[in-house]
Order: sequence, then structure tokens, then C-alpha cells
Amino acid sequence: KMSYMVRFKVCAASQWIQDLQENFNIGPRKTYRLGPPSSKLNFKQLLCYLIGYVDGDGCIFFRESIRPRYKGPVKQFSVNFASASITILDWVKEIIDKVVPIEFSQTPKKLTMPNSKTKEVKGKNTKCYSIGGIRALLLFSFLKDFDVPKLQRKWAQPVVLTFLEEQKQ
Repeated sequence: KMSYMVRFKVCAASQWIQDLQENFNIGPRKTYRLGPPSSKLNFKQLLCYLIGYVDGDGCIFFRESIRPRYKGPVKQFSVNFASASITILDWVKEIIDKVVPIEFSQTPKKLTMPNSKTKEVKGKNTKCYSIGGIRALLLFSFLKDFDVPKLQRKWAQPVVLTFLEEQKQ
């Protein structure tokens, strides 16, 4: 069985390393120790961090499937965050609850995914926080328009953008 390792190394930039640690709580061996970014950041900066988190350890998920008990196709949409640190997932939930409060899930639009959940990924030390349904659509719609660099393969998926436009109608 092959295993692969990716290493990101910043050389000769001690100020960058210090800033990453002080502002974003990013340092060496962060898998189990990653915590929320600094409280010195403003809300817009925290949302930019959240976008970066989706790019790095998150997933924007859409699936359309046929299920016998439903009439017609079932569409599922969620935004997911993975980490070995429950502390960072609690922080992610806290920020998301400020952007799209749970009250937004009380809507006549019915999607099949639950509003949010945290679960352990079997056989791994990883946990996953997922937000689904209308709250996920609102979160995605809000964050995708932020003018910061994003991974296009996550934020510009044609099927997701089409689904978003359909839901706006």
C-alpha cells in the first residue's frame, strides 16, 4: 500500500510564521491542536478564514438521486467541515450560526439534508460538522460572493450554481 505525504514549508519568513500563529492559530502539528483564530480578527476576516477552511478541510456537496418512496428526484446539498479537533468544529458551528441562524431552517422550502450535525468518521480520528438544507444554501450563497481567492473546483461547480439559481426562483 502506497502512502503519500504533503509538506508545506515556509522558509526565511519568520514574520509570516508568527502572524499565522498569532492571528489564525495555525502552527506546526495542528491536526489535534487546531483551535479558532484570534479574537483580534474582525467578523469579515473570520468569514475569510471559514472560506479557507472549506478550501482546505471542507466539502461542498450536491447530489440528485431517485428514491422509490419520493415522487421525482431528491436533491441534497450540504457544506461539510472535517477536523480531528472538536474545538475548531465548535467554532465553525458558532460562526455559521451567526451567519445563518437556526431560525432560517423554518421555511417552506424542503430539502432532504438535515440542518446541521456533527459525526465521527468511522475508523479515523476525524469528526465532521455538516450543515444542510436551506441554511447550507444561504451560507454558500453568502460566502461564494466574498472577494477572496477560493478553490474554483469547490466554489464554482456548475451543478451547485445551477441548483442555487433554481432555489432562488
